[in-house]
Amino acid sequence: MDGHPDLVVPSGSGKMCVFLNDGVNFGQCISYPTEGFARKVDVADYTGDGIPDVVVTNYYTLTVTPFKNDGKGNLQPQASLQTPSPAHDLRIRDVSGDGHADIITTNLTTGTLSVFLNNGTGSFNPAATYPIIGSGANAMTIDDVNGDGKPDVITTTGDSSDKMSVFINAGNGTFLAPTHYSAGDNPNGVDVTDVNNDGKLDAVVPSENENTTGIFLGLGDGTFAPKVSYAVGAYPAGISAFNGDNDGYQDLLVVNTVSNSISVLLNDGAGKFDKKLEVPTLAAPFGPAPLDFNGDGHVDFVVSNRDLGLVTVYVNICN
Repeated sequence: MDGHPDLVVPSGSGKMCVFLNDGVNFGQCISYPTEGFARKVDVADYTGDGIPDVVVTNYYTLTVTPFKNDGKGNLQPQASLQTPSPAHDLRIRDVSGDGHADIITTNLTTGTLSVFLNNGTGSFNPAATYPIIGSGANAMTIDDVNGDGKPDVITTTGDSSDKMSVFINAGNGTFLAPTHYSAGDNPNGVDVTDVNNDGKLDAVVPSENENTTGIFLGLGDGTFAPKVSYAVGAYPAGISAFNGDNDGYQDLLVVNTVSNSISVLLNDGAGKFDKKLEVPTLAAPFGPAPLDFNGDGHVDFVVSNRDLGLVTVYVNICN
C-alpha cells in the first residue's frame, strides 16, 4: 500500500509471480505456488478490508484459487473453486450490487460463463453457470453497457462460433440470455470504452485469423452496431483501451502474438483509428495491461512473454 502499482503475473508453470514496484523499478519475482498451469489473474479487494487480494485460474485442474492479502503484501491461498472446464479468463467484480466483489470466469471447452457470488465473508458460493455459445469461450470484460448502474458481461468465443456475446445484468448477480454479434474469424480479446465520446460504451475486439481489430459502437441500451475493422499485426490475441497520447481520447493497445508486436491504434477523437504505431516485442507477447507504473502521469503498459518466462514493461515517453 505504498501508492506504487505492483505486478501480479501467472507464470503458466505452477506458480504466480508478484513484482513489487518501488516507484522506479520492479523487484524480483516473489513466487506463490498454484495448482498447476496458472493462466489468468485479477486483483481486487474481495474480503472487504480495503486491501487488494488476488484470484488465479488453474487451467488444467479446472479451478480458481483466491489469495487473501494479509495487509503486509503476503498472499494466503484460500479454498479453490471448481469451474466446469478450463477457465480462460477471469474478473473480480461486484455484479450482485451488495458491495462484495464476486468472481466471474469464462470456461473454454464448455462455452460457459461462471459467476461465483461472494457470501459477504470473503468466501464464495458455488457457481451459477450460463451457456454462451459454441465451445471456445475465451476473453471477457465487465462494464455497464446499458447505463442502468449494473455491470454487464461481454465475452468473445472463437472456434466456429466467432461471436462477441453481451450478457445484461438482471440484478442480484443474475444475467439474461446473451445477445451475439459476429466478431470476425476467431475473436480473442475484448474491452469496452467510449471511443467516439458520445457517452456510450463501445466494444473493441481483435480477430486472430483476420489480423484486424473490430470497433462495435454502442447504442447506449446494451446493443451495438456492426463492427468496423482496422488492420493490426499478425494473430492479435489481446486488447486494452488507454489514453496513450494524453489527448483525452481512448486509444487501443493490441498484442500480436505471431508478428511479435504491439499495434497502438490512435483515436482521432471521433472513434476512428486510421493512425497506427507498431511497437516490436520479444517472442509471443500476451496481455497487455496499461497503467502508470512510474507515476509521471503517462500511461505505460506491460506484456508477458510467457514462452521466455519474462515480463516486459514499456514506459510511455509521450511529451
